[in-house]
Amino acid sequence: MKFTIKPIILALLLFPLSIVAQESQLVVTHGPYLQELSVDGVTVLWTTNSPCVGRVEYGSGESFQMAQSVRHGLVNANTTNHAVRITGLKPGQKYQYRLVSTDIVKFGAYNTTLGKTDTSPTYSFSTLNPIPSEFSFVVTQDIHSQAEKYTSLLDKVNVETAEFVVLNGDIDNDPIEESQIYSGHLDISVQRFAKEKPFLLVTGNHETRGAFARKLFDLYPHTSGRQYYSFVHGGVYFMILASGEDKPDDHPVYAGLNAFDDYRAEQAAWIAQELQSRAAMSARYRIVFTHIPAYIDFKEAEGRTSQGYTVAKLREIWAPLFISGKVDLVISGHNHRHSWGAPNPDKGDYALLIGSNQEIETIKIKENAIEIEVQSLAGDSKNYQVPRRIQ
Repeated sequence: MKFTIKPIILALLLFPLSIVAQESQLVVTHGPYLQELSVDGVTVLWTTNSPCVGRVEYGSGESFQMAQSVRHGLVNANTTNHAVRITGLKPGQKYQYRLVSTDIVKFGAYNTTLGKTDTSPTYSFSTLNPIPSEFSFVVTQDIHSQAEKYTSLLDKVNVETAEFVVLNGDIDNDPIEESQIYSGHLDISVQRFAKEKPFLLVTGNHETRGAFARKLFDLYPHTSGRQYYSFVHGGVYFMILASGEDKPDDHPVYAGLNAFDDYRAEQAAWIAQELQSRAAMSARYRIVFTHIPAYIDFKEAEGRTSQGYTVAKLREIWAPLFISGKVDLVISGHNHRHSWGAPNPDKGDYALLIGSNQEIETIKIKENAIEIEVQSLAGDSKNYQVPRRIQ
């Protein structure tokens, strides 16, 4: 005797199994990665394959606390992009953390049902420490979403011993959609270091282009709400700037949608105030990152008006502030070729390093000097030194 199960009965029998399978599919697709590491906090970001509610559990001992993103009294939920700020931490302290992502089976007004929870492995990070120390960090630039190049450059340095990585502009090439950011550099950063030490993205001119450019900040958030900011670590004052586009705002390719002249002027006022702050003036060294250089020999830009416009603006409104604020080193990219300008003690000038699109730099902070090692994909290397200023 044959038994047959009608389709509707079969569907009813399999329905609970489909719910279980659906709930078990929640996974982290990108991340976690760290942003805005400070003396007392850090932002943890990750992406899930389906909308859920996420939180971070963290601690420095056996017990863990919980942090979640809350806005206007509402816990951030029913989203695939998660960003949780952990605050109230101690300077120079090591912490452990893990992600907790909980599926939402039903999201109603009074009948919300939560499903299964995915808990990540435990990772660690250390907060910044303002006390003077010797440390190193890594810088690269002009990757232009070329994942293989980025991987090869990271192979040239010891990221494990670095405190953080600076991606100094044009890392994303004209971002059109979110997936481009992950495949171009973010997933590689997570794989290599970003779960436990942060990267700092300095916006270059190519980060300002493309349909996704106006949403880019969501992936690299900062509590200031700005793309320019400062921080202190190891007795060194760091300034991150956003140099904007390389052509005038009224250039026809921008369709009247750019206002970078005002943005650079806004930053100039901030720079002037910041470099006179106690944090900057008491630091052992002052280091600035700006993708487009703030000083250059105009012979290099001769006949290239797209390069010369913003360089001229930065020379006019930023460079004098760097000099009066006793900046020790400015690190830039943009030109796709290497340049080095040693500091001139007679002029009170700052050192200028312009990395090429084939290089990665290791910056070592020492007691009496900043030591710079530049390594290229071709295998050659260069070394420079910025002596500590005589106060």
